[in-house]
Amino acid sequence: MKITIAIGRQLGSGGSYVGQRIAADLGLRYVDRDVLRIAAQDLNRSEEELSYREERVQSFWEKLADACTIISPPEANYVPPPMPPLSDMALFHKETEIVKTLAAQGDCVLIGRAAVHVLPAHTATMKFFLYAPIHFRVQRVRELYNVPDDQQARTMIAESDVMRQKFTLQMTGQEWMRLENYDLALDTSLLPLDAIANLLMNYIRCRTGANPY
Repeated sequence: MKITIAIGRQLGSGGSYVGQRIAADLGLRYVDRDVLRIAAQDLNRSEEELSYREERVQSFWEKLADACTIISPPEANYVPPPMPPLSDMALFHKETEIVKTLAAQGDCVLIGRAAVHVLPAHTATMKFFLYAPIHFRVQRVRELYNVPDDQQARTMIAESDVMRQKFTLQMTGQEWMRLENYDLALDTSLLPLDAIANLLMNYIRCRTGANPY
């Protein structure tokens, strides 16, 4: 049976690490930046631009600034017009198309990008949400991103949570942290991350009829 694992996660919860462990141990394709790379190629954009826009919603002022970039004074020397601004919805639709294509191929672990919310229910699709208390997330964010102090890490986490919630609600109409959307939700601070990965792999094996032990 070809399986698809979709993982939603809070920043600093260790979700990406757990996803990589699951993919490596079960021989699945790990999909994270791949979606961004394919979207950038299809949309003729840079990965850096799309990376900034992912899982966040542009503010009114950002949209206004984007619109202004395509206007140049008539007396200026002619230059080729810049690419028109890319809307949040256009990027979301492109990434959703890519996510569904990869999921249809099966045997992959998809991280973020609202994959949990856009993939239809299927016996071979399992959806997990990984979260952790703020103190755990602060420590991990500081270690991973060399953040100098707790307050800066807390700010990064708060901004990430707000943007992911807004993005998911606006693009899918669903609540990012609504547990009914997931098969399992785990607090990653309760066990070592490798143990969390093993626990989820046992669940996957049970769901697919394999011997978990």
